[in-house]
Amino acid sequence: MNKRTEIIAGLLVVLIIVGVPLGSVLAKWSGVGTEPGTIDVVLKQFERGGFPREIRVKQGQKVRLRLTSDDVTHGFIIGDLGIDAGVIHPGKYTIVEFVPEEKGEFSYVCSIRCSPLHSKIRGYLVVE
Repeated sequence: MNKRTEIIAGLLVVLIIVGVPLGSVLAKWSGVGTEPGTIDVVLKQFERGGFPREIRVKQGQKVRLRLTSDDVTHGFIIGDLGIDAGVIHPGKYTIVEFVPEEKGEFSYVCSIRCSPLHSKIRGYLVVE
């Protein structure tokens, strides 16, 4: 191979190594593939920040949660509303849709033991 071909091949490798992860991050930030009104919820172990403390929604309006994990496998349950998202795998998305019929605060928890501080992972869905 001549020098020019080696340089072009090297640049292509660098573009692939940098471009693929960068494109993935930019797509995530831009909301590509999400419907309007979707609420992104990133789940983490308690030691890494835990679940969001609060999610606010409107009574009678469709709620669409797009759940993902940032570290290990989690679960997501809002027991008083009968919502169980099942297993949430790192880097994958699980969609939960529902219409809250009554106002109030409804606690949500992780349903899969994910760390020694698992029992502290909780938050509230506030229906206004």
